Amino acid sequence: MLVHREHLLGLFVLLLTFYRKGALFSIPFGFYWIINTPEEGIWIGYFDEGVFGKGISTEGLVLFRLDGSPAFKYHSHLTDRPMIVDCYAMCKGKSSTLWLFPYDDFSLIQVDPCKKTVRRYKAPEQLRGSTAVCVRGNYAYFGHSYHAKEEVYSWDIGNGTLEKIGRLHGAVRGLGPKETNHFVSVEDDAARVHRILNPDEYGTSW
Repeated sequence: MLVHREHLLGLFVLLLTFYRKGALFSIPFGFYWIINTPEEGIWIGYFDEGVFGKGISTEGLVLFRLDGSPAFKYHSHLTDRPMIVDCYAMCKGKSSTLWLFPYDDFSLIQVDPCKKTVRRYKAPEQLRGSTAVCVRGNYAYFGHSYHAKEEVYSWDIGNGTLEKIGRLHGAVRGLGPKETNHFVSVEDDAARVHRILNPDEYGTSW
């Protein structure tokens, strides 16, 4: 399950309560993203009001176990990392990893909560402000940047090649590597999934 705050109608309360497999707990207000994974738990990415507020939201990114206890806290558990001011875009990675594209650094960041490590890739200027990201193998795909609101870009992380590959309308979110499709979009009353045909995604590693 992937939820963005734009799609949570009527969110004017302080806490959002989750119930899943008998786990009942509350997440502080100020979140921007929720990614629910059956293996690791629930990832919460926060926006600036949470990061510069009080409590656990100041971590910027937190992985919660299903009992509500934090398994990983970005700012506390990682020493050599860019600061998160606002989680602009997130998507699931392989195994336990998560991909993150935070304001205001706008680097593509791979977080491993088990190893408590982070890998940072400096992204091209045209991708700044993207609110949708999907990473598959050697490629990262970005949508809805400051530069081009509805355009989708393909970025070869290894050699730095950036290419405009299409347009997506509505609210767009990237999907994890276990999904067949790359993005889901919501516009008016319609939800659509989008697949990118790129045979080089899982080519030679960088």
